[in-house]
Amino acid sequence: MPKIEVMTRKQIAEFLPKALEAAIVSYQLFSDKSVSEDADKFKKYHGACKVAIAHIELLLKLAKLADLPDDEIESENERDILLGLIENGRKELDCYKIDG
Repeated sequence: MPKIEVMTRKQIAEFLPKALEAAIVSYQLFSDKSVSEDADKFKKYHGACKVAIAHIELLLKLAKLADLPDDEIESENERDILLGLIENGRKELDCYKIDG
């Protein structure tokens, strides 16, 4: 797989923490709401949760593709923040997945 250009990686490193935090927080807030017993509302609720989980999963894949965090383009504080967000995102995915 080809390496992503340094400038593109820097742009992703700047964008990713805010995007990941927003996706995780909005998913947590939404998924904490009570589920309606109405079948249509129930279906919409779970569909929205699936979309939010897919969003988090794609952001985590982007971090991996860009090989982030990276000491060369991020400060120690930025790296630690991103590592924490990645860990939180993985925990959300782990909670969502059902063991088969």
